[in-house]
Amino acid sequence: PVYSQGGDAEAGGQLTTVLVASSTDANNVTAVPADAAFVAIGHIPNTDLLQGQVEMTSSGYLVTKPGSTATSVPGVFAAGDVADWTYRQAVTSAGSGSQAALDAERWISENAIGGVDEAEEEGQSADCHPEDYEGWTMKQIRKQLKEMGIDTATACRGCNEKSQFVEVLCRHGGA
Repeated sequence: PVYSQGGDAEAGGQLTTVLVASSTDANNVTAVPADAAFVAIGHIPNTDLLQGQVEMTSSGYLVTKPGSTATSVPGVFAAGDVADWTYRQAVTSAGSGSQAALDAERWISENAIGGVDEAEEEGQSADCHPEDYEGWTMKQIRKQLKEMGIDTATACRGCNEKSQFVEVLCRHGGA
C-alpha cells in the first residue's frame, strides 16, 4: 500500500513524501521523496477518500467530463481504474494516465500555479492575468501579438500550447 504522509507546512502544504508499505510485512515501510503520486488500485475503484468531494457513479467510479480526464473539481483529474468501468486494463490505464498528466499540466499552466512572483521574475506585467485570455482564440492572440509588433516566430519559438502564447503576450504587457 501507498500512503501520503501529508503536506509539508514548510513546502506550502504540498506533498513532499509518500510512504510505501510492504504488502507482506507491515513493519517494512519506506519513505520516498515525491511531489506527486499516482496510485494503482486494481479492479475495485478505491475512491472512498473522495466520497462527497468529487462526483462519482453509484458504483464508486469517478465521473469525468466528456473527452477529458477532468472531474467535477477543478484541478482534479481521474484516470485508469477509478474512471474506467469498461476496460479496466493496465494498458488502457497507462494511456488514460498519460492523458490525465497532460490535462493536469495544461490546467496548471492555464491557472498560473506558481504565483505572481515567477511572472514578475520573467518580466511579466503584474496587471496581465492569463485567465483574462481564456475566452480568446489562438487567432485573436496571434493578431494581438502582431498588432503589438511581436514576431511570434521569434518570441514564441517552440510554443505549442495556448498558455505559452499568452505568456508571451503577458511578457510584453498584455492587451
